[in-house]
Amino acid sequence: MGKVKRIGSDKKTLAALATAFLVLVLVIIGFAGQEASGSLAVGQWSARAGYGYGGGGGGGGGEPEPTDTTPPVISAVSASDVTSDGATISWTTDEPSTSQVEYWPGSLSTLDTTLVTNHSVILTNLIPETNYRYRVMSMDADGNLAVSEEHTFSTLPAPDTTPPVISAVSVSDVTYDGATISWTTDEPSTSQVEYGVTTSSLSPLDATMVTSHTVILTDLSSDTTYNFRVRSNDVSDNLAVSDDYIFTTLAAPTNWALIGGIIGAVVAAGGLAWYLWWRRRG
Repeated sequence: MGKVKRIGSDKKTLAALATAFLVLVLVIIGFAGQEASGSLAVGQWSARAGYGYGGGGGGGGGEPEPTDTTPPVISAVSASDVTSDGATISWTTDEPSTSQVEYWPGSLSTLDTTLVTNHSVILTNLIPETNYRYRVMSMDADGNLAVSEEHTFSTLPAPDTTPPVISAVSVSDVTYDGATISWTTDEPSTSQVEYGVTTSSLSPLDATMVTSHTVILTDLSSDTTYNFRVRSNDVSDNLAVSDDYIFTTLAAPTNWALIGGIIGAVVAAGGLAWYLWWRRRG
């Protein structure tokens, strides 16, 4: 009968057993980790799907809402407060959204990112007396852009800031108590004369818009030098005032009728007095 070999005494056998035991331990640890990871993943999915992890009725809510792909609905587009260099563009949308206007000749207005349903954009630095085309644009919170149809408005003419040009100022029909002042302007305007000796008076304003002006001054002092200048306002209330001019009224005429009347009255009175004196003596 042969010898029985002891397992513990064989180093190679012990090493093989140790290696097998270590591999078994590693397999068990790896399997346990995979099970834990898999359970967590299932729990997380269940929570997102609305099912409670480990049992019914979780608090995760329903499935995610689908993304909004519908742009705002634009309506009531209008232009107001139109001037020579500006206008206000207004419109409404059925959901809160941004505000911007594309216009030409021109460009884009500054984007207003405030989400509103009533929109108003003020355009500035426009060209006077120009026909503008424009359209409005609004984008909702999900990035859906709406663009309106094309609309138009026309800016007003530039305001008149130029006063009339006065020319041909003249004085005629000068008498001892009056004079006629005449002048012309390059555009229809009012008529008035400022005149005086030491202080100024104004003739009544003639608001008739004309280019040939005539003002008659009355109740002047005789044999007196007057300073004057003419004034005209156009329809835009731009005032033009001329340079200073002068004229001298005539000396008052001798009233021979009055003088003759006075002499006659004196003679008559003297004759009457002489007659009464003569009667008293006789």
